[in-house]
Amino acid sequence: MSYSIIFETKVVKLSDGRLLYFDRSGCNNDTAGRTRWDFTCQIITEEEYIQRANNYIENGDTHSFDLKIGSRHASYYDYGQHLLRMLKRAVSYADFINERKFIAKMMYEVEVLKPENLKGIYKPEQFDEIFDKLFSVRYSQPTRIIKKFGNIKVINERELVSAIESKVPIEFYIGKKTVK
Repeated sequence: MSYSIIFETKVVKLSDGRLLYFDRSGCNNDTAGRTRWDFTCQIITEEEYIQRANNYIENGDTHSFDLKIGSRHASYYDYGQHLLRMLKRAVSYADFINERKFIAKMMYEVEVLKPENLKGIYKPEQFDEIFDKLFSVRYSQPTRIIKKFGNIKVINERELVSAIESKVPIEFYIGKKTVK
């Protein structure tokens, strides 16, 4: 049986009232979510976030096993409750980057080494255009791709929001809370 595992949820309040919703999750049948580099992020309004949580609560059965939150067996009802708890723990962006190690790695180019006919260096949006071609020749020719990222250890809120909204591919590292 395949089920989702929610390893960690972080909610950050932006200065414009919206939220950064960080999620580190995976499946019991894969390796996703196993490292602190596996966070995904969405910008969402507080109303949308609460509605999402309430949908899980309303459509969940308190006695079923739908997923795990950490190592605990949980239902979708429990997951909705978890999301609301995480919202109550939300902190401002400034507090978030001050209390944790936070790195955003933004992909700035992709180098394709094989197949020969697609060899070159592409910007992320250009790479999206050739991805289908790479996928179609994958079985007939070896594919070798190098993704090049730029490390940004601490990024200001406006730049991060702009990059997320522009759909720049970003990998996030969120460390545990540091005691100061």
